[in-house]
Amino acid sequence: MRGLYVHLPFCRSKCPYCGFYSETEAEDLMEPYLEACLESARALENKTFDTLYIGGGTPSSIPGVTLERFTERLLSAMDFRGTEFSVEANPESVTEDFAAFVKNCPVTRVSLGVQSLDDKTLKKLGRIHDGAEALKAAVRLLETGVSLNADIIFDIPGVSRKTVFDTAERLSALGPDHISAYSYSPEDTGYLPGFDTDESQYDDMEAFLSGKGYEKYEISNFARPGKECMHNMVYWTGGEYAGIGAGAHSMLYSGGCRVRYSYPPDIERYIKEPLAAFQAEKLDAETAFKETVVFGLRMKKGVLMDEAEKRFGKIPSNLLNNINKYTEQGLLEWHSGYLRTTKRGASVLDYLSSCLWA
Repeated sequence: MRGLYVHLPFCRSKCPYCGFYSETEAEDLMEPYLEACLESARALENKTFDTLYIGGGTPSSIPGVTLERFTERLLSAMDFRGTEFSVEANPESVTEDFAAFVKNCPVTRVSLGVQSLDDKTLKKLGRIHDGAEALKAAVRLLETGVSLNADIIFDIPGVSRKTVFDTAERLSALGPDHISAYSYSPEDTGYLPGFDTDESQYDDMEAFLSGKGYEKYEISNFARPGKECMHNMVYWTGGEYAGIGAGAHSMLYSGGCRVRYSYPPDIERYIKEPLAAFQAEKLDAETAFKETVVFGLRMKKGVLMDEAEKRFGKIPSNLLNNINKYTEQGLLEWHSGYLRTTKRGASVLDYLSSCLWA
């Protein structure tokens, strides 16, 4: 399965915890930027894709008519198989115009950045929408018939468990097909001084969503049966994907090797050089193997190691030593040929991944 990612780095405001490239005062560059994206798309050697994901940034901040025209031209340049077409949105920009774009184009899935339905929490997170806007946006999107994902953030310093799970309860009651529940990283608390991080709500969130019919299939993602995000699974399972736009990344196979490409996170440079801004990195077998394990461990089922060995050769000795070490410590386990995290390992996955990479 192959995926195409299009990065539209336009936002009305920048959330302090967000690590994705975006600009807040670049509306005058929107049209030339979209033209540059189309030029990049047309230059792709293999234009066959199963999934399409338009992210950002905030794609919904672009006028719906403009986004619709761009999408039509993009699809005309692709051999798109139509397996899944996702678009990201934020509540404050889910207008009737955006809903019309969703209905008029072959969008199958919208990922909505709710994060919380509590107004005080939203202000703490630097969001510019309120809880009422988020609910209105979710309902508006559901009325289009699209499959909806809603993002939630938990483990927010100074925010009570009751507040977090009230958001989860009210959102799940709307019946979205998918919920992404992200733990607020302790490393990101610098702009929230004076708050202590409570014990993680990770296990409670998993149990709560499971009770609502959402099955965990990846470390932060829960879906109703058959509603998993196919595009993101391309990333986690080592599939091919092409990325276009400032700050976008690609991972393609060439001559049996895994090769990564990226565009610098600079809108103006991208507009000037939509074809020449690539930076290529050919991964050796050891690095590719480690990457396969680290990404694959995000999946609930884990990594099928025999398949990884067929693709990249024997497990590197240092990786095997680390796998054995963390298996003994109860962070990893083997199940039917898959290497996967234990429940305890999943709760410290970022730490575990960095150790496996060492």
